[in-house]
Amino acid sequence: MNITAHAAKRCKQRGIPEYLLDALLESGTTESKPGNATLLKIGKKEIDWIIHDLKAMIQQLDRLKRTKIGAVMADADRAILTTYKIYG
Repeated sequence: MNITAHAAKRCKQRGIPEYLLDALLESGTTESKPGNATLLKIGKKEIDWIIHDLKAMIQQLDRLKRTKIGAVMADADRAILTTYKIYG
């Protein structure tokens, strides 16, 4: 994600952590605006979905505490080739 210096400054002024912009990009709804721009919005329904997904991820991570997970990645395009669990 690219963020302008102006947007970073506004995030700080308005108490919006930049990592929440990822959630906005991923789950927000879009609306066309003049000047070939797009407004991204996130409301209660989308926030509830994100919270649900994060809770599920936390449960999955909690179950993995006794193991490690690994992945093999191609160097050229950083594509994940395979994944596995590491026991012990």
